[in-house]
Amino acid sequence: MRMRTGHLIWAAAALALSACAAPRATGDLSLAYPMVQAGGEKIPYRLYVPGTWSSGREWPLVIVLHGFSGNASSPFDDAGGQLQRLAEQHGFVVVSPNGYNGMADYGANLPLPSVLNRDAQPLQSTPERESALAEADVLNVLARVSAQYRVDTRRIYLMGNSMGMTGVLHLAEKMPDRWCAISARSPRRCSSTAGKTSAPIRPTHRH
Repeated sequence: MRMRTGHLIWAAAALALSACAAPRATGDLSLAYPMVQAGGEKIPYRLYVPGTWSSGREWPLVIVLHGFSGNASSPFDDAGGQLQRLAEQHGFVVVSPNGYNGMADYGANLPLPSVLNRDAQPLQSTPERESALAEADVLNVLARVSAQYRVDTRRIYLMGNSMGMTGVLHLAEKMPDRWCAISARSPRRCSSTAGKTSAPIRPTHRH
């Protein structure tokens, strides 16, 4: 019995090691995960991992926050393949969270849902709750990608446009030590962001 138990332990250890050593997927990936904060609802995110990725070193990560009513694919689709090309050229991982339902402002709690057109889609809860879930989604995706792809915690970059801009500024203010640099941009001055910032925004760097 003791020998059999020993074999089982070694077999379990071997399986665990093989799982850790399993190759990670690279390229343009459309993924989803069960969000605990939303009762296990599957939330999509889009990830690009350069073909040169390996576990032998740490990799910089760029997080891109999309605008109002967008989704995890919007930054990639709007850029027409440029994000993927730059990621391959310069050797960084890039990810775009969905921001929960795509219509909340990543925790900034600005009056966007009541001002902008939701295409007849009702609020799934309160605006504050949706906004909190959008922020949690960004941090969940950051944690997942960091754990799976050896992200260099000293080189995590955050960027966003329009509503994504408000998310960038909110997250930069809330957790400034998390980001190596931010880039926030709005296509026009938005009255709902008055007191927060004006457009355009210069990137802020942390060394």
